[in-house]
Amino acid sequence: MTTTPEAGDDGTVTEDGDRSPAERRRAAFLRRHAVFLILVTLGVLLRVVAMLGYRWHMWFTDSYEYVYFTLHLRPYGVRPSGYSLFLRALLPLHDFGLVAVLQHLMGLAGAVLPYVVAVRHRVRPWIAALALAPMLLDAYEIQLEHLLLSDTLFTFLLVVAVALTLWRTAPDAMPPWWAMAAAGLCVGFAGVTRSVGLPLLLIFAVYLAIRWIVAARARRRTASGPRRTWRRLVLAGLAPILAVAVAGAVPMAAYADWYKSVHGEYGFSGSGGVFLYSRTMAFAKCKAMRPPKDLRPLCDPRPPAKRPSSQFYLWAAGSPLRKPGHQWVFSKANNDRAGRFAKLAIRRQPVAYVRTVAEDTLHAFHWHRTVFPDLETYEQYRFRTNLSPAPRWVVPTLAQYDPDWATVVMEPYAGLMRSYQRWGYLPGTLLGGVILGGAVGILARWRRLGGPALLPWTMAVALIILPAMTADFSYRYLLPTFPLAGLALALAFTTRRTPRGR
Repeated sequence: MTTTPEAGDDGTVTEDGDRSPAERRRAAFLRRHAVFLILVTLGVLLRVVAMLGYRWHMWFTDSYEYVYFTLHLRPYGVRPSGYSLFLRALLPLHDFGLVAVLQHLMGLAGAVLPYVVAVRHRVRPWIAALALAPMLLDAYEIQLEHLLLSDTLFTFLLVVAVALTLWRTAPDAMPPWWAMAAAGLCVGFAGVTRSVGLPLLLIFAVYLAIRWIVAARARRRTASGPRRTWRRLVLAGLAPILAVAVAGAVPMAAYADWYKSVHGEYGFSGSGGVFLYSRTMAFAKCKAMRPPKDLRPLCDPRPPAKRPSSQFYLWAAGSPLRKPGHQWVFSKANNDRAGRFAKLAIRRQPVAYVRTVAEDTLHAFHWHRTVFPDLETYEQYRFRTNLSPAPRWVVPTLAQYDPDWATVVMEPYAGLMRSYQRWGYLPGTLLGGVILGGAVGILARWRRLGGPALLPWTMAVALIILPAMTADFSYRYLLPTFPLAGLALALAFTTRRTPRGR
């Protein structure tokens, strides 16, 4: 019995009962990426439930300041205003709900881009999917995307920069200069979105220098014309490094100049000294420091073990920074003297400072989340029943941006997210395992100086340690590490030493 060829829907001719090549390719794609596609689907559903339960966004204490400086556009003295510029670009839409939708899409992209990079580097798809599952399914990550805060934009910019840098997979191939210019712009904008991003530009430049060395070794083994090869290698290496450095410096320099036009000095914020002071109050002893007379009012006579959290010294009425005249804590005078006090404390008590930073860093890897730094702040990181009212001073500004600015809690969707958040998150101990797994993969590739995993792993570690060095620990600061640490872990399982393609 013979079969009659029939035309398929896409115009291809197939025999009865056979699938077309396009259908076979689609089926192979679905089989290969089935685990990740299932996780993405679950991640989308969770975000839809969050949108339906908390319509259409949520508020954090810092959100109101970001929105205020969106409408009253000028660089804020407490923190960089990059997120306010982002909100300003979306102002014509007059819809905070659309901002939340964009942030959820950024969160999903924070898993998709690292997954694609990992698969390009010959990581088994199911391993890459599991390594990046926290970015898709962690309830605190989803809630952070639903908050009007800078963290999601910051994370997205860094993920894009890393993806551009690691896109070419051959060990002897430097990224093209235009890709590194785009990556540099992303890192630069990340730096003016959150100040912890400012040092990350240096990490990119150092990584490219390391990759340059690896490329030189690879090309030297295969070079037939040394002079031409080295000339080409120098140009191929310098161009990406200069591109990322110059492009990254452009938004930073522009923002610093804008800051000077308002505050009279170059900078990104006027709060670095105050935040560092709050950090040192966890250990600073004035008897050991012997501060000059003008700094003595900043001393806290209580033993460090009996002092409140660092947040007290920033916001509470009883902070030593408020006592002389009860002035604004983040004034220039306060920032200068607080910075002098903090630097003196670190110089005179370096061991205590290192111990404090280490303790806060290790706090990130505890299995259970604890109420920290206080109950009010801790609750703002959760899907909850009762939402705090907005301060009266900012309500007119919120209504000007979006007339329907208030969040509406809708059951049963809100209850589903509250229940899911009780167990649907990555414990700190498992995050430590992800970091450790990435480190093992880097050490295993010591001949390639760590390989491609070195960049995302170093950035993830920096994002954990830098806040502990300059301000305080916060669970919120851990979430941007998920896509970076996950990508580093996935790259530890690369199946070939020399991946194909560039």
